[in-house]
Amino acid sequence: MNKWGIISRDLQVKPRYNALLFLNNMTGQRVSVTGQGSWVKSFAKTDGKIIKTLVVNYDKDGKHIEAVPLNFTNLTNTNFEFKRIDWAGGVTKDIKVSTDSANWSTLELMNPNSAAIFEIIPQ
Repeated sequence: MNKWGIISRDLQVKPRYNALLFLNNMTGQRVSVTGQGSWVKSFAKTDGKIIKTLVVNYDKDGKHIEAVPLNFTNLTNTNFEFKRIDWAGGVTKDIKVSTDSANWSTLELMNPNSAAIFEIIPQ
């Protein structure tokens, strides 16, 4: 297998290729994110309707499972679908949420060296 690039000479996709496909889901305008930790980093985007937040728990020693609080503020729709899409694991959470507030919070566990996209989809 060729060391460089995202597809090998024999047309096999490399992990980098799938990583780029995963990151390609993060489209739209940048949204402010606060409260990142030592191992957990994130950024968020919106297309004006759907809010997508990419969260990564990178720990080179592979030791730290993190309970990551996700706090969404100033939501324009209080009825929405909350979806978790894990890197290389597909959709692992898909729930309907109804709240009477413009703010909503949840706590998500992140294994070491994992990544997930969390989506808020108005209903």
